[in-house]
Amino acid sequence: MVKPANLSKLLNASAGSLPRRSFGAQWEKFYRTYYTPANLPEKKTARLAVKLNRPPELVVFEKVGDEGKCHESGAELLTRDYLLMDNCQPLCLTCADLDRLVFLAAGDTALSRRSRKHSSLAAVVVRFNRKRKQYERQGLLVTEEALAKAYRALNRGSAEQNWSSPPQKQF
Repeated sequence: MVKPANLSKLLNASAGSLPRRSFGAQWEKFYRTYYTPANLPEKKTARLAVKLNRPPELVVFEKVGDEGKCHESGAELLTRDYLLMDNCQPLCLTCADLDRLVFLAAGDTALSRRSRKHSSLAAVVVRFNRKRKQYERQGLLVTEEALAKAYRALNRGSAEQNWSSPPQKQF
């Protein structure tokens, strides 16, 4: 037995990158209704509501193909430049007001998690892999202060760990 989840508001899960066609209020309500098990505890329902009401994260694309232009400023977008898609139109980072963010390459999970936590604004950087025909995460764009704070937190954490012997690998 399932019941409709009674959530206060549901945000658009498509991150605003694609135009949406409206099929009417009845169909919109049908597709935006989430169903949960009837015996789901209140705590889990609250966690689900928080997760579903979370705004979608910003996605910045690394340009891999032909050169293009920013829709707003007309600036030339070259290969390996970053761009943000807004209503199916490319925007350079300056026009999207993301030029103050610094790139943090993927690979260090602890640093990425901490810098995203401390950053007031963060975006995921993805690049299209032509062989696999899918987007792959390249890293994050975070504020410089957040990155510095994350480095300090990691250095402090590693200094506090007092290993009597090096940690052993678990097999």
